[in-house]
Amino acid sequence: MAGLLIGPGWGIHRVMNGYEGNAVMSASLFLTPPTTNESVRAGMEALHRRLQQEVSNSGLNSGAVFPAPEGSGDVRQLTLCAGTRTATVRGMETKALDLLKELTEAHAVPGHEDEVREIFARELGEAGELSTDRNGSVICDAGGDGPRVMVAGHMDEVGFMVQNITPSGFLQFVTLGGWWSHSLLSQRVEVKTRRGDKILGVVSSVPPHFLSEAQRNQVLGVEQMFIDVGAESRDQAMREFGISLGDPVAPVSEFTPMAREDWFMAKAFDNRVGMAGAIQCGQLTAGGQRGNRLLLAGTVQEEMGLRGARSAAFLAKPDAVVVLEGPPADDTPGFPLSDCQGRLGGGVQIRFFDSSAIGNPRFARFAEQVARDEGIPYQVTVRRKGGTDAGSFHLANEGIPCVVLGVPARYIHSHNAIIDLNDHLHMVALAAALVRRLDQAAVDSLTNYL
Repeated sequence: MAGLLIGPGWGIHRVMNGYEGNAVMSASLFLTPPTTNESVRAGMEALHRRLQQEVSNSGLNSGAVFPAPEGSGDVRQLTLCAGTRTATVRGMETKALDLLKELTEAHAVPGHEDEVREIFARELGEAGELSTDRNGSVICDAGGDGPRVMVAGHMDEVGFMVQNITPSGFLQFVTLGGWWSHSLLSQRVEVKTRRGDKILGVVSSVPPHFLSEAQRNQVLGVEQMFIDVGAESRDQAMREFGISLGDPVAPVSEFTPMAREDWFMAKAFDNRVGMAGAIQCGQLTAGGQRGNRLLLAGTVQEEMGLRGARSAAFLAKPDAVVVLEGPPADDTPGFPLSDCQGRLGGGVQIRFFDSSAIGNPRFARFAEQVARDEGIPYQVTVRRKGGTDAGSFHLANEGIPCVVLGVPARYIHSHNAIIDLNDHLHMVALAAALVRRLDQAAVDSLTNYL
């Protein structure tokens, strides 16, 4: 919940309360405590007008402000409604959780993003016109007048590909994307065959009982590992199980709530948080009033060198891109807390730099200002390493200004990463706020250098 301080000791809090279809359905103000203080009353009235405008901008034809019944304690809620329809903040959270579960559990390694693309098309099929480039990146053109503003995430996750099948039926593999081999042994994977079956296996190696002390202290390379799918021979693996060379292999890990409220564990938060965010941003803004032409995108093969963004940019020709990502958190043992720039629960990340791109400084500062204006928690990030699709987008065509927003995730590029859902919701909120504000003047200001 976002707080806006109005006078000493007074807080006015605003939260968007969900949506139906493409329209924001309600918003709430919380005043603590109830008061007749004139400065607070003036602040409330100003926020009422602002919320009314936001509901109007979201495409609703009617809206009314009215006091809700007092609850227990000293909290009074005032609600903006569209007609008689109301919703709760849990509506937006529920949608996010449904998307994150389905997306993280999808099988979509680089070059094989079909399952995520199908979810994207299903969720945004009514929001605009769908198209793909010849590499498989997907675009939803939600229409509108003005500069072409894109919100993009990459569809792929780190994974593997079957490289060879031994005579005994074990699978040798190559990695797709950046893996640290320490995290691979004894982990479950699924091989997706050409007929669409998913064959369960486990990453294995020579057991430690048969290794020398020196060998046990070494990090195994992936060429020393294999996937055991239970086949007794190459013939059984190929003919009965349907496994072929070149088949994609993805980690297996269920989307799971943790003991701490709003914390979740799953594979592929890099970058299914970005895909869920792009979908929800589109659903929140596509039908509303905007000063731009909105493009939602899911790119391919980011984990193999930011490849899909190149052809997606050529097809869609955006004038500005908001890249949504699932970057690594740095709030665990081994990182000085004083240097932390990616803390779970710290808000959406706004990235200024990594080894693939210097973020457009004006765009990044604009995102900061919008976050402050909207009361959205955020954390600024300058990374020494790593990269995002901004590395390809910003060099495409004549150059495209980009900003990267992220949901910090612990242990990405492994079978089990962790996020705080609130950071994800803050990313969606900031992306949507940027879409609403990126009109012609705002986009022009990003690249007016003379």
